[in-house]
Amino acid sequence: MEIKRRISGNIDSRSKKRLLEDALKIKLDDGLFSHDIDEKSEEYNTIKHLAHSLNLYDRVIGTLFTQQEIEQSEILVFRGAWVTGYPQPEKPIEFSGNTYSNSCPECGIHDEQKAPFQMKEPILGKHKIMQLNWIFDEIFVERNFYQSFFKDFGIGMREAMLYKKNEPVKTVLQLDIPKAEFALDTNGLEFSTCPVCKKIKYTPVEIGFFPAPPRTNFHILKTKEFFGSGHSAFNKILMSHEIMSELVKIKVAKYYNFVPAK
Repeated sequence: MEIKRRISGNIDSRSKKRLLEDALKIKLDDGLFSHDIDEKSEEYNTIKHLAHSLNLYDRVIGTLFTQQEIEQSEILVFRGAWVTGYPQPEKPIEFSGNTYSNSCPECGIHDEQKAPFQMKEPILGKHKIMQLNWIFDEIFVERNFYQSFFKDFGIGMREAMLYKKNEPVKTVLQLDIPKAEFALDTNGLEFSTCPVCKKIKYTPVEIGFFPAPPRTNFHILKTKEFFGSGHSAFNKILMSHEIMSELVKIKVAKYYNFVPAK
């Protein structure tokens, strides 16, 4: 497991440039810069002491896991698929209110889906599964692939509709992913409380392993907990090791599309 940090800022003097190049062991240009680095590296151990004095940003951007860590996990978080298109209408607050029950206009936390997604007909090309921009907890799959793969796992589906047309999208179906009844152990996760609906939303950045669910007898579920920032709120998608390994085997997904739970 490798925790990745991003060092960024503005190089506005020769002395700052020299200090950064010595610490990071790379050549830099003047002006804005950004550099990703392993938290356990010697370079980071050096640069973290300079970050504050040089007015640099230093933040975690995610975690890279080894193939072994992923293969040994019974349950994994699906990081996401190929992304194309936007939900319609393209105003996020309006979209959320039209699509979900009791959607909070401030934080985006919502209840169950009440209406089909509306979209333009996607052009999948070689892709079998896809997601929409800014919709992190829904998966759309090519119709034949749903029949030959996901249906065999007992996973339901929903029709998606063409925008401003009363007819289904021809290319894909939406997976009907149930929501977990259990709660995760969220101790230690950063969160914010919405000033309007008073509900909790956890930070979406993945730092280390995802909290292991209390039970594992499922193939795909959404977490009860919401994650996100600003007006964005979504549930994490949990998948079984069996689905993960099959998707990787048939080259529909890659190992980096998954975060192990532990």
